[in-house]
Amino acid sequence: MTIDYHLNDSSIKFKNLLIESVSKWFDLVLEKQHEQAKKICNDFIAQYGSQLKNLTFSEAEDEYNLLFISLVFVKSLHDYNQLLQITENVTWHQDRFKVECAWIKLCDCRERIEYSSQCFKGQVVKEIIKHLDDLEVFFPNVFEEGNYISPGIIVDKYLCNICNEDTRNCCHISGKLYDGKICSYQQINPRIDHVALVKVPRDPRCRIWPWNIRCNNDGKVTGMTNIPIIISGGMSDFLDAT
Repeated sequence: MTIDYHLNDSSIKFKNLLIESVSKWFDLVLEKQHEQAKKICNDFIAQYGSQLKNLTFSEAEDEYNLLFISLVFVKSLHDYNQLLQITENVTWHQDRFKVECAWIKLCDCRERIEYSSQCFKGQVVKEIIKHLDDLEVFFPNVFEEGNYISPGIIVDKYLCNICNEDTRNCCHISGKLYDGKICSYQQINPRIDHVALVKVPRDPRCRIWPWNIRCNNDGKVTGMTNIPIIISGGMSDFLDAT
């Protein structure tokens, strides 16, 4: 694995430790030692997630950003490891619960690995992305193209989590990294106006599966049972627990 990032002496030591950890993780994954692989990720996130909270961005910008994106990357490995566990049995796609869990983990892993791949490159990243691509082909082949819930939400305004200003008056872009933090827009006084079914969703986690739909005798949908409207907490939400 290579890290495309400006590194000082301290960061180089961290880079070598990270590469060693990823190498051990990958070997364990190939051997299907998933619990040990999960422990490597959990230990890394626990240790360096706490360290990130003790850093001041203004005093250590490069170190802060490298640590942040490294944590997102390791979390993507953790997501991938869980995805492998869910899909390990060849009949996993016949289990409705596993199908829904696998889809969520696929979306989580894809979001984080694509974000962090701007700095992390190499065989491990290529293998993961290729497997995610294959799974994304598998899902429509088995379950056809999906439908998704898209709630129409009315809000008073959106506040930027970077500057706490109305997003109409700030220059920050949602999803971009600023000072080691991913920009997001907070809804103020949100109200659901309607719920639509769409083919191209904002959040693919809101997929509706065939077993979620109840139809009447003429084939029209008359109700939906237990369909969650999933709103992603963001690719760095896991750091809140460290």
